[in-house]
Amino acid sequence: MYQEEKYMSEVVKEEYRNWPLGSMIIFDADTNCGKTSFVYDKLIPYLEEEQQTLLYLSNRIKLKDKLKLRTNNRTGVKVMLYQELQEMLKYKKEPQHYDYIVVDEVHYFYADVSFNRYTRLAWEYITRQTGSTIIFMSATASDLFSMLIENFDIPKENIYQLKKAHSQVDKIYFYHDKRRKKGEKKQRVLTAIIDDILENSADEKILVFLKSISDLDDMHKIYGKNATYYCSKTRKQGYRDEDCITGNEEMKGRLLFTTTALDNGIDIKDERLKHIFVELFEIDTVVQAIGRKRPLNENDTYNLYFLEPTQQAIHGFRRNCEKQLEPAEIFRVDREEFDLVYAPKITEIMAENRILYMEYDEESGKYKTEIYGVAYRKYRKDLSFIQRVLATSYKTVLYSRLGEELKSKEAKLEISEKKEKRFEQFLSDNVGVKIFDERKEEVREAFRECGLEAPTMGLNKLNDLLQQANYSYVIKRSDKKEGERKGGKHGKRWWTIERTESIA
Repeated sequence: MYQEEKYMSEVVKEEYRNWPLGSMIIFDADTNCGKTSFVYDKLIPYLEEEQQTLLYLSNRIKLKDKLKLRTNNRTGVKVMLYQELQEMLKYKKEPQHYDYIVVDEVHYFYADVSFNRYTRLAWEYITRQTGSTIIFMSATASDLFSMLIENFDIPKENIYQLKKAHSQVDKIYFYHDKRRKKGEKKQRVLTAIIDDILENSADEKILVFLKSISDLDDMHKIYGKNATYYCSKTRKQGYRDEDCITGNEEMKGRLLFTTTALDNGIDIKDERLKHIFVELFEIDTVVQAIGRKRPLNENDTYNLYFLEPTQQAIHGFRRNCEKQLEPAEIFRVDREEFDLVYAPKITEIMAENRILYMEYDEESGKYKTEIYGVAYRKYRKDLSFIQRVLATSYKTVLYSRLGEELKSKEAKLEISEKKEKRFEQFLSDNVGVKIFDERKEEVREAFRECGLEAPTMGLNKLNDLLQQANYSYVIKRSDKKEGERKGGKHGKRWWTIERTESIA
């Protein structure tokens, strides 16, 4: 049942004492709702009384280390990474039996499936432990929870939900990065905003989530020792700072750049952290990232800054989803057609596809193709997400997830206002001017500078962008060709920019 309680312990109350062994339990609760605290403060002491054991699974090394500290050498409690479990299962080994299994940050099975094909081993192991009570926990796994409920017939009384409003958010900003042409040096609006904050605030801290190691390298080249950096240990970046979050859960310095390696399981309790930048794309990952800030009181507010994805990035994401789903959809519907189309290139398909996999069939002595249901569902969800973005906007979809009430907190960055004024001036200066082919790219570039772009930038799309951004201008194509012979303009059509108020 859904309840507006503050912490998970208040929602569960004493019901955990009556969970039948072998039950599946779902904690569908936002960040900072006390899911882990319930396990350590309520469940583990109870299991010690009952002399029962618990396996706690997590997805990040920092989270594992933090959990092991809280375990404090308690007997009967084992903390393990999903990756460690998968490594065991690869070699046909399994952990000992545990009475309870906590599957923390269960969104891991969606988040990592695109690059880690062994997530399937851990998922299959967990879901076949029918002799254990299994607790699935996450702030961003609603679709995966729905699949569990459908496949395992989990009763409503085993589902605990807790949602929180982002009431500590002060302002929300959106910004664009200028699109680069091939060979053009990278230009970052991000650094301009950060530099402005560093110059104009005495001690406010900044946390930046970047989408790639390449972006992290770029920031290290710019800020060097004036910032701290965090990424996965496997990346072996020499500047990676293991202690970027101190023992008292505060940021070590004023400026921290990180990848998704810090997107869950880590709490930052630092009143000086006032600015959180998120350059990630998938909404669930965004929610996890901003959930790292744990406000300490009602005055502990902060600003959020989101990089709006380019149309190029959006369509690239869509194409990848479709590429993953296409062979899987054919496999599900018509095995004969699948064999006809994909059998000649099955090795190549299996190397790239994360939904299909090969498994050895002992009965026939041959390998057969199978479908990983979790991966299939993840890519279906991603495709639905991107279709909603294309039908509306990234901003619209983001607000629908974070809460519509946050719209009132949206503000414009000074740098964005300057860009908009320059663009407005460009439009105004060119009203009534004949724009021939050699200047049309200049018009498109003016749009891009203001963050208005699309995969194709024809006349109709430019006018759509003007309308969507509420500019009172329209671009028209001439009905006749230029008749003058001067300047080589003979026989050419042109564009003109007009104010919409003047159109009859």
